[in-house]
Amino acid sequence: IQGHTLLNTIVVPGIRQQVQMYLNHTDKNTITHNRTLHIIWASGNDFVFNHTVTPIQIIHSLMNSIKDLLAVGAKHFLIFNQIPVQTLPYINRFHQPIFFTLLTLLTNNILFENLNTIQKSYPTSSIQIFDIYSLLTKIIANQSPIKFSNTIDRCWKQFNTTTVIELCQDPTKYVFIDNFHITTNVHELIAEAIQPFLSFKGAPPLRNDLL
Repeated sequence: IQGHTLLNTIVVPGIRQQVQMYLNHTDKNTITHNRTLHIIWASGNDFVFNHTVTPIQIIHSLMNSIKDLLAVGAKHFLIFNQIPVQTLPYINRFHQPIFFTLLTLLTNNILFENLNTIQKSYPTSSIQIFDIYSLLTKIIANQSPIKFSNTIDRCWKQFNTTTVIELCQDPTKYVFIDNFHITTNVHELIAEAIQPFLSFKGAPPLRNDLL
């Protein structure tokens, strides 16, 4: 499902299209599948730019992308689940936190069920979920090593494709840099949380701790 960026002026290929671009422009004989980790973080734009798409459609597209990679021999996957979209500054303006919370939880549970099915079909592959939902929820609740004074508002307002209005003096104190994106400090916390997945050997059972 395609997305957009830069104030909706640039069309971004959907995740499956991006995977196909990767496969078409990569010499598959040079890929060492046992040492290659495929990290997929997608679907964030779908709730924002396509108001008719369903969680099932979103996850179906993502599963097809994973199957495309499995078909060429991919062995290791780390799949991000959906972020808590109800916390985004852009979403906050709709004043429907319960709706977006339930929508996100539904999407993440469908993701878990589908990944569990694929894992059973490919027992020699390792397909793991990175629980970005829970991580960002803890960060916003200031339950992380880095504390933030503002976990609700954006720090920048993008006026047009060339002009950004600064709404804060210190972005390091903010979770969100703009309506949709997180700040450098939050990215640092995500990078630290990913480290165990980069060195872990084996394929432990998938877990779903969201509900």
